[in-house]
Amino acid sequence: MEAKIMEILWSRSVERHGLQYTIMVSDGDSKAFNRLLEVEPYGPDVSLSKENCTNHVGKCLSKTLHNLVADCSKKGHHSWAKGTWSSHSRGHSKTPDITRTSNSWQ
Repeated sequence: MEAKIMEILWSRSVERHGLQYTIMVSDGDSKAFNRLLEVEPYGPDVSLSKENCTNHVGKCLSKTLHNLVADCSKKGHHSWAKGTWSSHSRGHSKTPDITRTSNSWQ
């Protein structure tokens, strides 16, 4: 459905607003972008590009790091990060460190 909506919006942008969208800011889903590449709403001579939203990238990074810490803690690998990503003694994630790292993408 999202792909069809993007196709409709991009295809009528010149007629309705007199402009061409050339960059799609995305949450990582490539179906809509791939559909735009197939449709070529502005013809074969206009190249389109996709950018991932930095907020989405930061959230994905944070989630991945939290899951990694939890997985390593379950497996007993508490010293692998020397307290940077997990507490050496307890194996708990240090949320400010992970948040600071994931926010560096923004």
